[in-house]
Amino acid sequence: VAENAAPAFVKAVREASKDLKDSNFNVMLSAYSCLSSLVLAVGGAKGEGGGDGPPSPAPAYLLGLCARAGVEKAADKKLGKEALGLLGLALRAARPGQRPAVVEAVASALKKVKSPAAQEQSVKALEKFVDEVGAKRLTVEGLRRVADLAVSAAAATSNAKVKAACASLVGAAHRQVGLPFAAVVNGLAKKAGPALAKLVEEAIERNPHDEASAPKAAEGEDEDEGQDEAFDLPRNDLMSGLAKDILEKLGRTEGKNAWKARKEALEAVQARLKKDDYLIKPGAAVLDLLRGLKGRLSDSQSNLKPLAAAVIADVVFSLDASTAAKYVKVVGPALVSLAVNDNKKMMRDAVFSALKRTLSCSAEPGKVNGGVLNSYLSPLAQAIKEGGSKPVGLAEVLAFYAGNAAAFSKFDPETASTKQIQLEQSLCMELLNCLCSAKADVRGESEKLISQLLENAVITVESLNRALGKLKPAQQRDAGSVITKICKGSSAPAPASKPSATMTSTGRRPSIEKKRPKKVAQPAAPRPQTDANTGAAPAAHDISPNSHPFFGGAHVQNYSYGREYAAYSAGKEQRVCSLFRKKENWPEFPELPHALTFSSTLTKNWSPLLNPSAASAFFPATGMKKQDEAIAGCQIISKAVTFELENSLVRSHICDQLDLILKWLACALCAKDHTSGLEAVLNASCDMFDFLVERGYELMDVEAKCFIPIVVEKSAVAKGRFVDKFASLLSKTVKVQSTKSFGHLCVSILDHSKNQKARARALVHCKDCVRTGGLGSIGKKGLHSVVRALDGTVSDVREASLNVCEVALVKLSGDKDKLFRLCGSALTARGQSLVVERAKRLEASGYPTGEDIDNADTSFSVDKHPATSTPGRRGSHTQASTPKTGSATKRGSLDLRIGEQSMLTSPLKDVGGDVASPSGPFKFVSNNVATSSVLTPTRRSSLEKETAPSPQREQEQEQE
Repeated sequence: VAENAAPAFVKAVREASKDLKDSNFNVMLSAYSCLSSLVLAVGGAKGEGGGDGPPSPAPAYLLGLCARAGVEKAADKKLGKEALGLLGLALRAARPGQRPAVVEAVASALKKVKSPAAQEQSVKALEKFVDEVGAKRLTVEGLRRVADLAVSAAAATSNAKVKAACASLVGAAHRQVGLPFAAVVNGLAKKAGPALAKLVEEAIERNPHDEASAPKAAEGEDEDEGQDEAFDLPRNDLMSGLAKDILEKLGRTEGKNAWKARKEALEAVQARLKKDDYLIKPGAAVLDLLRGLKGRLSDSQSNLKPLAAAVIADVVFSLDASTAAKYVKVVGPALVSLAVNDNKKMMRDAVFSALKRTLSCSAEPGKVNGGVLNSYLSPLAQAIKEGGSKPVGLAEVLAFYAGNAAAFSKFDPETASTKQIQLEQSLCMELLNCLCSAKADVRGESEKLISQLLENAVITVESLNRALGKLKPAQQRDAGSVITKICKGSSAPAPASKPSATMTSTGRRPSIEKKRPKKVAQPAAPRPQTDANTGAAPAAHDISPNSHPFFGGAHVQNYSYGREYAAYSAGKEQRVCSLFRKKENWPEFPELPHALTFSSTLTKNWSPLLNPSAASAFFPATGMKKQDEAIAGCQIISKAVTFELENSLVRSHICDQLDLILKWLACALCAKDHTSGLEAVLNASCDMFDFLVERGYELMDVEAKCFIPIVVEKSAVAKGRFVDKFASLLSKTVKVQSTKSFGHLCVSILDHSKNQKARARALVHCKDCVRTGGLGSIGKKGLHSVVRALDGTVSDVREASLNVCEVALVKLSGDKDKLFRLCGSALTARGQSLVVERAKRLEASGYPTGEDIDNADTSFSVDKHPATSTPGRRGSHTQASTPKTGSATKRGSLDLRIGEQSMLTSPLKDVGGDVASPSGPFKFVSNNVATSSVLTPTRRSSLEKETAPSPQREQEQEQE
C-alpha cells in the first residue's frame, strides 16, 4: 500500500464500519483486521502476526485511531481480544517519539469510556507493554503521561479493580525506572488526595527498583531505543516562591524582634520546599540561601538552631544527587562541628537528623548518597582536630560514620590526587588521636571506624603507619597495638591487581591494608636446590656448623659456585629501587620505625627469604616491643658473619640482604630499652660492620639512611658503658661510606632531629667531615643549616655550629667575605657577629699552615663522655689538658680571664675531646681546671687531684 494512499484507505474503513462502531461482529472484525494490516504495511512494525515493512514510521493519526478503537471495545466479549491486540500493536509499532502521543490517546479514550471493565483491561494492556517491551522505551515524556493516566484513572473511579490495575501499572514502571518515576507519580497523587497518595506509596513499596527487571531487547531491535540518558524530574524555582527580602530576614540582627523575622524566614523556606514536593532547581540563589542558613546554625536564639539544621537538610534533599554532593560542602563543616562539639543534646540530635536526611538524597531509594558522604570526610578530620579537650558528641559522630563506611569511595594511592592523599593522611592522623583519647567510648568507636574504613579500602595501612610515627612514644605503643589487632582481624580480600602475599617478580609489593583470608604470610621455607656438580638435590637439614645461619645448607653450595645469584641480586635491586621504596613507605628520619612497621612491612619482605628457624628468631610471634626480644636475631647475625668469614663464598648473603638487616637493627634500636638487648644489638652491629670493612663494601644511600641517623640519635642520649660502644659503631660506619655521604646524613639529622643533643652530635660530625673533605662534604645547603643553628637557644648546638664555621674559615684561609657569600641569607646578623668574633681570635693566634691542616687528626671524633646536667646544678664543667709552656702555674688561686685562645691553639679541651670555646665572656681557671659555672668544693678537690701534675711531669717541664 502506498503511503499516500493510507488516508483514503482509513476513510473507507471508517465509513464501512460506521466510524468503528458497527454492531455487526463480522464488520468490526474485518475493520480491525484492515487497520492492523495497514499499520504493518505502512509502519513496518513487527506485530503479533509478524511481517516486515519499510523503515518509515506509521502515521500518528493511524496509531491514535488504533489506540482509541482498542480502548472502546476492550471489554467486548467477542471483540475484546482483537481490540486489545490492536491497542498493543499501536504501542509496539510506534517509534519512541510517537509513543507519548499513543499514551495520550489511550488516556483521552479512558475518560470517555464509562465501562470499568474497559478501563481495567486498557490499563492492563499498558502494563503488559511495560513488562514485555520496557518502561524506558516509552521515553521520559511517555512515562510522565503514564503516571498522569494512572493517577487520573484511579481518581475518576470508585471501582476497586480499576484502582488496583492503576496501582499495578505504577508499580511495574517504578520497578524499572526507580526514584525519578516515583517522584513524578507521588507529586501527582498528593494533589489528588491522601487516599490516592497512600495507594501509590503502597504500590511503590511493593515494587522496589530493580535494574535487572527491565526486559532485554528482542532480536533485531535496538537495545537503547527510546532510552534517554537521564530522567529529568519536574523541578521548581525555589526563590521565585519566596519573598525578595528572604536573605535579609535570615540575617537580620537589629531590633528587639529580629529573631522573629529570622524564624519567619526559616518557616517560609520550609513551607515552600514542602509545596514544591522537595524538587527544586539548583543555582547561585540556592547557594546564597544555604550560606544564609549556615549562619543560623550559630544563632543567638537557641530555639532557632535546630530549625535551621532541619531547613538545611530539606534544601539539600530537594536537589538532585550530583548537585547535592557539591552544595553540601558549604554547610557540611558547620553541621559536623556542631555534632561533635555542641553541648546540648537536643541540638546534636537535630544535626544528626539533618545529616541522615542529606545522605538520603540519592538516585536509588533507600541507599546512601556516596557523593554527599564523601564530602563529610574532610569536615570530620577538621572537627576532631579543632574539637578541643571535651568533644561531647565525638563518639556518636564516629559511630555515625562507621555505620555508613561501606558507601565511601575507595582510596587508590596510585590514582588519587594530591588533595585526596592529604585528606586521607589527615584523617588517619585524627583517628589515631581518637584512639588515644581519655574517653573509653571514643576509643571504642574510633577502633570500629578504623576497622570499617580499612575493610572498605577508604584508608590504607601505610598511611596509618606514617601517622603512627608522628605520635608520642607512649601513644605509639597504645595505638600501635590496637592497629595491629585490627589488621590481624581484618578479613577484607586483597585487591585482584596485587594477588601475591609477598613481593612479586616485578618488585611490586602488594597493599597491606587488605589480607586474603586463604593466605597468611608465614616464613617461607627455602626452595629445593640442586647440587652444583651432580645436579642432585641436597639433603635438607637444620642449622649446623657447615650451613649458613640464614638459609641452612640448601643454598651454601649454590652460593659457593655463584649459582642463583642473579635471582637474589635482582631481588635487592628491586628492593632499593625508588618505585618499591615508594610503595613500601618505610619511615624516613626523623620518623622512627615502630612495631606496626616491623610486623607489616619488614616481616613480609624478609621472612620469605629466610629458613623457618632464622625467621622465627628474627620475627618472634609477639613482635619486637622490647630490645631483649632481638637477642636471638642478633646471635643469628653474628653467626652469619662468622660463617662467611670462615667460608670462601663468591657472593655474600649479608651483603645481598644488608638493606633488610639494617632495617631490622633499626627496629631493634627503636624498641623499648633493655640493657642486655641493647648490648646484643650493638655487638651484632659492630661485628657486621667489621665484616663489611674487611670486604671493602660501601654502603648504598638507601642502606645508610635507614640506620645511621638512628645510631647518631641514640648515641646522643646513651648512658654508661654504651657510650663507648656507640662510639665504636659510628667509627666503623664511617669506614664503609664516603665522607660526602656521611656529611649529608649529618646535615639531615641537624635539620630534622628534635633532640638537641643529637643535633649537637651531628654538628661535631659535620666539623670532622669539613676538616677531612672540605666544605663539599656537607654542601652549600649543609652550610646554610649549620649557620642557622647559630641562632638557636641551646648553647651546645650553637657552640658546635660555631666550631664548624671555624674549621670552614681555616679551609678558606680566613676569608670571611667568601664564607659570608657562601652562607647567603641563612646567616643572620647575630650569627655573623659570632663568626667575626671567632675569626678575630683566629687572626690573633695565627691561622694554621697547610702542613698543620694536613697533619691534623682527621679521625671522626666521638664524644665518649657527654656532659650531663646534674639535678640541682646549673651548667657543666670542662676539663683542660696541662699546658706545655713553662708558665704552667702550681698555684691554686682563681685567675679571671676575659675571652680565650683559638680552638687550634688553646690548651683547654672540653669533655668530649673537642676544643673548648667560651660560653660567655668570663672564664674561671684554677690550675688546669676550667669551668663555666661555680663548682662545689667536693667536686673541685676531686678534679684537682685528677689533673694534678706528677713529679715526673714537673721534671720534664723544668728540662724544657
